[in-house]
Amino acid sequence: MPSNSKQQKRAKRAAAKAKHNRMIRNGTRPRRDNLSGPSVSDLIISGFDSGHYQNLFQQMKEAEETSLAQLLAVFFDDTLTQAAETSYPHTYAFYIQHILCEYHQWRHDSTNDDAMDWYMRDEIQDALTDIPDIHLTHPQPNKD
Repeated sequence: MPSNSKQQKRAKRAAAKAKHNRMIRNGTRPRRDNLSGPSVSDLIISGFDSGHYQNLFQQMKEAEETSLAQLLAVFFDDTLTQAAETSYPHTYAFYIQHILCEYHQWRHDSTNDDAMDWYMRDEIQDALTDIPDIHLTHPQPNKD
């Protein structure tokens, strides 16, 4: 039977591997080349801290009164959205999903689940795939 310290080391390795596998499965594992610098999450947090998204959401609300296409045009013309695309290409899809869901929660005072349901609607997904300038490195989420 292995010693107590060996058993503890194995348990630590197993726990770390399980956590790593969960992160991969859930799509939350950061890329190795981004570990040393800021992440897309840092960009999102700084946008909220600075009030940038509150201004953007107001512009998106006004654009949404015209059409969904206008709302998306305002969103994709935003400086932080463009920064996310160029600086964080591997997590750009996450950025889009997160900010659009945050907008829906802000606009409609909805829950996270309601916002995700809205984001997953065919109308939204079709509108996102119809925009030619979007360069997503990850496939769109399943519509199941």
